[in-house]
Amino acid sequence: MNYDKFVELAKDLPLIDAAVFSTFWPNQKQASVAIARWLQAGKLIQLRRGKYVLPERFRHKRTDMGGIANLLVEPSYLSLHWALSHYQLIPEAAHSFTSVTTSRPVRLQTDIGVFIYRNVSSKFFWGYSQSDTSSPFLLAHPEKALLDFFHLQKGPFPYERLIEYRFQNTELIERARLIQYAQRYGKPKIIKIAGQLTKLFDSLEAEEQR
Repeated sequence: MNYDKFVELAKDLPLIDAAVFSTFWPNQKQASVAIARWLQAGKLIQLRRGKYVLPERFRHKRTDMGGIANLLVEPSYLSLHWALSHYQLIPEAAHSFTSVTTSRPVRLQTDIGVFIYRNVSSKFFWGYSQSDTSSPFLLAHPEKALLDFFHLQKGPFPYERLIEYRFQNTELIERARLIQYAQRYGKPKIIKIAGQLTKLFDSLEAEEQR
């Protein structure tokens, strides 16, 4: 199969993996030769072993970074700093795509971005849904992104330290859901932080209304 034909068939895929190549080349050796040739020519970008994307100029639409983040390591969903920035709960921009996974933690430095995966136990792998975007991807609810973030950070977290995160747009956080999620964690640290965050967010919103 020539490259033009391959592009026509793969241009809408968020990620190209070994299973995709096997549908084009039943012979693994032929697939390996084509992949090596296209990588050298800059016609294919390798993100990790067995995971590839087409260069932007060959894609039918803009690269679906959220979908790629989900597929590079499975199962995973976007959370932590990236999600907090996405929801504009913090003022800082996210320069890497941060996710949680029940698989091994890994940091992937690629030509299209940095993807960081933090490990959590399967009992904490919940609180996410598909994003409300044209190309949906798995994303933590804002309350879960907050709790994931503090779950994976070293404490302690007194009220004064929480202020330093400069939280904003806190009306997005449903207080009842935040407390419910914290209780589901079943960890005293998280339950305490959820209570402190509720107090802080109420205070911030009261100040805005003055």
